[in-house]
Amino acid sequence: MRQQGFVKTVLFGLGAGVIAGILVLGPGLRLAMRVVAVQDPFRATEFTIGGTMFIIIFFGLFVGGFLGIPGAIAARYLHRFAAMAIMTFLGMFIIMRDTEIVEELLELGGGPWVNFPMFTLGFLAYSVGFLWLFQRLTRGVGSDGEIRGESIVQTTVGGSL
Repeated sequence: MRQQGFVKTVLFGLGAGVIAGILVLGPGLRLAMRVVAVQDPFRATEFTIGGTMFIIIFFGLFVGGFLGIPGAIAARYLHRFAAMAIMTFLGMFIIMRDTEIVEELLELGGGPWVNFPMFTLGFLAYSVGFLWLFQRLTRGVGSDGEIRGESIVQTTVGGSL
């Protein structure tokens, strides 16, 4: 029974991560990129629909889903603040692995003292949205993984009204 509860936690985390990623993480990171580009007077600020959709889908769907799994485990078994810290740290770690992005964040816009906190806030906002949604999805799930009481849809829709 314990293993079934863990699997459901991971699946709920993946689902909540994808949804929060598409709704919060992708647009938040795109907004941060836009602010960085606007602050740089020597660079043309050209944004395309294709590029925007790539960022929203890639970061929202894949990175959001990926971060949702450790976030769900931390939220379920540790504490929600630990989950926020883990998801924010892992998100920034993913960005820092790309040397081209790091160079742009160091050189463009307001410099590292503005750019890095702005992207960190994007991941922090994602973690808040994720935890809100994860809590709503798992409200009707017991510690043994069994669904009790209201259905997940009733819990989510009814909890947000």
